[in-house]
Amino acid sequence: MDDLVKGLFQSEHPENTKRQILKKLRISTRTSILKMPVERLENLVKICIHYCLYGTEFECNEATLLGRDVFPQALAIVQDKLLTSTAIGLLIEGNWSQYVLMNEELPQFEYEDTSVSIYRRIVLIRIFLDICELKSIEPAKKTIQIHVKSEVIRLLYSSQDHQTFSEICRLLTRHIDCIPPLSRGFAMCSLSIHAMSEFFPLDKELNTIANYVKDIRNISFLIQYIWGNAEATLLPSLKEIFKIISSQKKQPPSNALGCLVEYIPTKLVESSIRQIVGDATISDVEMFIALKCMVSWLAWPTQKKADLWVLAFFQELAKASKFTLLIEVTMNTIKQVFGCLKIPSVRGSCLSVAIHMLMSFQHSPEPFHLILPMIPQIISQLQEENNPEVNNIYRRQICNVCHCMMYKHTGFPELYGPLLNILKPFPKPSVKEMQAALQISSWSSQMSQLTTTPKHTLYDYQLSKRSPDANKAGLVNLGNTCYMNSIIQALFMIKEFRIGILESPSPPNSVKQVLESTFGFLILTERVAFEPKELVENSKPTWFTSGSQQDCSEYLKHLLDRLNEEEMQCNRNTCSTDDIQSDSSSDRHCTSTQILPEIPQKKKTTIIQSLFHGKLKSNIRCDTCGFVSSRDETFVDIALPLNKASERGALVARNNTEPPLSKSPPEDKEIQRTSHENDKETDDTPSNSSSSNKEVVENSKTFIDEASDEQDVHMPVQVEEEEEEAESRRSHNLTDLLHSYLEEEKLEGDNQYRCNQCKILSNAVKTTVFVKLPRYLLVTLMRFTYNTRAQVRSKILDNVDIPLEIEVPTHNASGPSARKYEISAVVVHSGTSAESGHYYCYAKQHSSQTENIWFLFNDSHVSLSSFSSIKHLTNSFAKDTAYVLIYKAFGSDGMITDNDGRDFIKRDLFQKIEQDNANFVKELEASRKAADLHAKQSNVLGWNDDDKPPPPNCGGSGDGQHSSNSLVF
Repeated sequence: MDDLVKGLFQSEHPENTKRQILKKLRISTRTSILKMPVERLENLVKICIHYCLYGTEFECNEATLLGRDVFPQALAIVQDKLLTSTAIGLLIEGNWSQYVLMNEELPQFEYEDTSVSIYRRIVLIRIFLDICELKSIEPAKKTIQIHVKSEVIRLLYSSQDHQTFSEICRLLTRHIDCIPPLSRGFAMCSLSIHAMSEFFPLDKELNTIANYVKDIRNISFLIQYIWGNAEATLLPSLKEIFKIISSQKKQPPSNALGCLVEYIPTKLVESSIRQIVGDATISDVEMFIALKCMVSWLAWPTQKKADLWVLAFFQELAKASKFTLLIEVTMNTIKQVFGCLKIPSVRGSCLSVAIHMLMSFQHSPEPFHLILPMIPQIISQLQEENNPEVNNIYRRQICNVCHCMMYKHTGFPELYGPLLNILKPFPKPSVKEMQAALQISSWSSQMSQLTTTPKHTLYDYQLSKRSPDANKAGLVNLGNTCYMNSIIQALFMIKEFRIGILESPSPPNSVKQVLESTFGFLILTERVAFEPKELVENSKPTWFTSGSQQDCSEYLKHLLDRLNEEEMQCNRNTCSTDDIQSDSSSDRHCTSTQILPEIPQKKKTTIIQSLFHGKLKSNIRCDTCGFVSSRDETFVDIALPLNKASERGALVARNNTEPPLSKSPPEDKEIQRTSHENDKETDDTPSNSSSSNKEVVENSKTFIDEASDEQDVHMPVQVEEEEEEAESRRSHNLTDLLHSYLEEEKLEGDNQYRCNQCKILSNAVKTTVFVKLPRYLLVTLMRFTYNTRAQVRSKILDNVDIPLEIEVPTHNASGPSARKYEISAVVVHSGTSAESGHYYCYAKQHSSQTENIWFLFNDSHVSLSSFSSIKHLTNSFAKDTAYVLIYKAFGSDGMITDNDGRDFIKRDLFQKIEQDNANFVKELEASRKAADLHAKQSNVLGWNDDDKPPPPNCGGSGDGQHSSNSLVF
């Protein structure tokens, strides 16, 4: 038998043939082995050992299979020769060939390579130990244990791959008497921890990964045993783990370390993390790297309780106000965490972390937008898996957090529209529930420093280039400044206004000078967004509170008034020419032959007057004496009440009592002018059209900018449910609202008119007509009313149909006529009440050579859009309603070029922008170097970029000791 086996191995038969013959030999050996002579039996054992150690992979595998049949019967017989202390010692050391050469009576081989892999030695030793225990061969068992104890640490240290290290750990955990004294336990733990962090699978094949996970599990069992029996090794081991995961090495450690956290007592989580965050010797960079590594643990298929460590780290960093670190980690890892939801075994823990990251990161929509493309795939996979009870919980959690994010970060209808269709089958949480969840979860509400300038190296708006698709720069929200950003972007997109601001002289330290600088940066900056600090401080009304949300319509009128006053002052030559920036071609960065035929050239006509001023005439006829009082008014915008256009039924009590504009006192009805001549006003003092006797609503109340608020926001207690809002919401047509604005108004009852002719209160009829319409018509839809019953301001959520074109009636010396307008911009208010909301803007780029293009401006974010998005906005997003409209008169564009205005930027401003762009390039390069240093290497166990489901569950539930219902409504 022994010669047959040796001859077969040395033959040149195909491996398949050898395998078939060896299989038959194994079967026959099971019955004939006890009949074999001892000498033959020894030779057969020796041959099996030889090929287990020195054979090819095929020979090793076949010899091992044969040995499993031969050894149990043979070792008890030949132990005196083959299981001696010398033999075992040489076997463990890898010098078995020396033992063979010393024993000439054993079959001899020619050894081309006497080295033996540790893995093969350990497998053979483990088989021997298993058989010794099975057959109670105590002397040989003790001999093997003694040698293994003395050599195991050296063997662990010498292991070069996870298979070998795992096999040693497997041997030790199966035969614990082979473990060295626990006084050396930390040395074994340290070696094992480093092995887990440094070993990676050789390829991405599923079988390779499955074996790798199994090997790591074997290593972790040894660490678990040592921690459980030598508690003194636990804390030093934790320090060693942190040292590894916080190291600034180019190659990050394997996320296999994640399987260890289940063996760490839960009571140590908070204290350990608190000690790390509070340790002054640990830098923020080290904490950043460590937390990224911990997040990667979530992807380990068998991990349990990794989410507890990650969440504790996030919460402790928030308590320590390390917001920049939290921002960077969230932006770096949110896609990785959300991608792990494809792995069933870790879905619960990953979802709890993903929800925390999204719900706490409330100052920006970026993390949510990063995962938007992944949500449909995750929802689809959850529906397809055969685990409906659990997966329905996960789907509802994902839907809830999506609704919260869309509620918080409004102004992205193109992004959110497809997602809403996917979420339709699932119940939507109420407004109160979303507000409560957002208020509880946020750490960004503590970020008082973010209301100034958040500086985080990797994902700062300052280190992002403007989108090549839209090729427009945004405006950074500096703390509830969306009311300003939306208006500035809408005005910027008016070509005549933009070039007029850039071309005309700017008094020093004026609002116009700051606006000119802002427009220049919006044109030329390479950054994704410009930070309008000076504009916020210089252009806001004095009664506006810094850091608080304001009414964008009020800001628009105030800004235009300021600009008009400044230009009029210059036209009256109160500013010396030395104090005014020259607008000559020599002061521009290049000469330009472009002309502005309709940009005002007369000294006493300002840009604002030319573009935005219109005139209306109000006539009041006394029913008693027939006297007619006339009054001409210059207006900047038209304020259209929504509650006057139709009967509102149950809403009358809510909307029929409205205070006037807080910053403009109501018109005194006791004082009426007696003649048109006495009524005459100049163009220099425009009035708000809503200052007439028409009923108006209060619009100057400060709002909370919930989409970019960086302060601790207390949501209103009395918030109407969206279901109730949907029932009370009606639709209006803008043309009807304009006609309602111009229709006759009867002044009677408590609203009687005091006639200066009769000297008594009398019934009267008031009519209003436009006598001159502006080139750009500004319309404010008066949505904010005062609820006398609840003593709070509320919002009318009615939908107003915004036509692409309108005709506005006018009446002048030539008689009645109409002027045709086309939509140019729409400022949208998103919110369910007057106490909360966010502004964003749609604006059209008019072009004489190409088709007009729509853009969506939402603070720093600019994207391409379409008019259809505006038309269907309120139908899809009930709280997103048009508020300020800008219409452009047909035939009013006198520009003969599509130049964006860069040729009109003055030289000093041009050089300032160029310098900032040069600094931006340097910052990008520094950022890339930093990113290269800390960039996350793709992990084979993350399956983040794989569209296919991950490998089957390799073990472990992944739920740990947390509740997967982290967001329950």
